[in-house]
Amino acid sequence: NENSQFLPIVVLPGQWFENVSTPSTSYQCLPNNSDCPIVQAASDYVREKEIANGLLTGLTYQAPQLWTAQRRLYERLTEEGNPYSGDVDFNNFLVSAQTNGINTYADLQIGIRQMFQISTADRSDLAYYETQISAGLDQLAQVEGYLNVPNLSQQDSINVAALRNTTTQNLATLNTQRDAKLNNIATTKISMANALGTQNNGLVGSGDYRINEKRVNGIYLETIALGNTTYSSIQIEYLQAIAAQCPLSGGEAVLRARDMLALAQNAPIFYNDATNCSANGLRPSLDRIETNLLGNFVQVHPNPASESVTVKYELSEEVNHHIVIMSVYGQVVSDVLLNGKEGEITISISNLPTGIYWYEVTGSNGLGTSGKLIINH
Repeated sequence: NENSQFLPIVVLPGQWFENVSTPSTSYQCLPNNSDCPIVQAASDYVREKEIANGLLTGLTYQAPQLWTAQRRLYERLTEEGNPYSGDVDFNNFLVSAQTNGINTYADLQIGIRQMFQISTADRSDLAYYETQISAGLDQLAQVEGYLNVPNLSQQDSINVAALRNTTTQNLATLNTQRDAKLNNIATTKISMANALGTQNNGLVGSGDYRINEKRVNGIYLETIALGNTTYSSIQIEYLQAIAAQCPLSGGEAVLRARDMLALAQNAPIFYNDATNCSANGLRPSLDRIETNLLGNFVQVHPNPASESVTVKYELSEEVNHHIVIMSVYGQVVSDVLLNGKEGEITISISNLPTGIYWYEVTGSNGLGTSGKLIINH
């Protein structure tokens, strides 16, 4: 209920979409167009004008939501151009963004996106190398086939050997050229990441949402942007603390921190944002994670399994715990109640297809213990 533009109101991704009839003439849906299959709310112009004027009101987390919306709007007008150049409100917004610091955070996000863009010329060169290498490998295979022809004359054998040598040298040259191009692209990206890191260090502003964004940007530019998904212990602590916050108060950096942590963990972590975003506090999830990692024990065996699994558990609190089994797409395929703080229960999995699944022990007071389950019939 906070802001439907940011968070879906349902959990399963399959329910985020709705089939609609497509107009025969165009995919574009114009306001008040009778052929439009979707009932339109306010146009982008109306909503973006509200954002530019700071008129997103009535939100529980007013400051971070407006700041995030204005940062996004600034990014769009900067990257795509300002379609409202004749509108004084948008012009004033672009000017004010220079003084209130929104532009510095927006420019950083734009820079991160640009860091992964490859020029048209480089893409063309890489496509050329890949095409030529593929053709060279096909030619080399054909030449190798000639050498296996029975009763090949001595002269033909010399000619085929020379052709193979030429083809091999051409392939080596193409591989060298392609690798050099890739190295140049990687060097440019590293240089951009370092420059963006310096730019990020210069960001200023108070509020969790700004502090979170600066910190997540810094960790991202030091690791993932450079092709490294291994974090230091202090980086993990920062990411965990940010990931456990409410995304509506902590900003988009909360969601980015969760994604970054997922790269370094063997099992998914589930965040109860209904609790995180309650008025009672902004950071209950972090406490729950620390408590459960220290106090809970869950063993699922056998693993891999075929017909059934036995779950042995010792939990720190006696609440209504469940063990939930999910597919790799997050779909819940089994949900079983665990009675008491400790015990043992057998769950049938004979109806589940062979594959990789995740299990998660949850309770009414927060997160539990999770892990990977392999089913092999």
